[in-house]
Amino acid sequence: MRWLLAGALLIAMSASAGADCAWVLWQEVRKGTYDEPNPKSSWTLQSAYPTFQKCDARAQELVLEAQGSFLSQMVFGATGKVVDTTEGFYKIIFQPELPKSGDSNAIQEWRSQGRATHGSQIFQCLPDSINPAVERQREEKASRKKR
Repeated sequence: MRWLLAGALLIAMSASAGADCAWVLWQEVRKGTYDEPNPKSSWTLQSAYPTFQKCDARAQELVLEAQGSFLSQMVFGATGKVVDTTEGFYKIIFQPELPKSGDSNAIQEWRSQGRATHGSQIFQCLPDSINPAVERQREEKASRKKR
């Protein structure tokens, strides 16, 4: 009986601790170019919310804004296509129409402008205890050690 009571108390404490957790909306932008085909990634903290639902609602708004925004057009040269809409995680990919490989003048112009050839934006709600940029660095460091 004591174990049952202790278990119930532990569940109640963890539920209330989770309710106090803030949710943070992060944005990741990846951009690859002709000269650097592996996309560079940068994370930006957008804002914090008291509940997951509020964070998720704002993430949905930002996805709609980013999909066809002027800034996205300038950075990627294309409107975005939403490819993942898991609750709390939204991904947009950008794949502009590239100059044909035989058109060296168009390719040189594209390169001189530093325009992206492909990329993505991710909006993700995470508990305030998780920083995705730090987590990514840890993963990359661990994978380098394995080599």
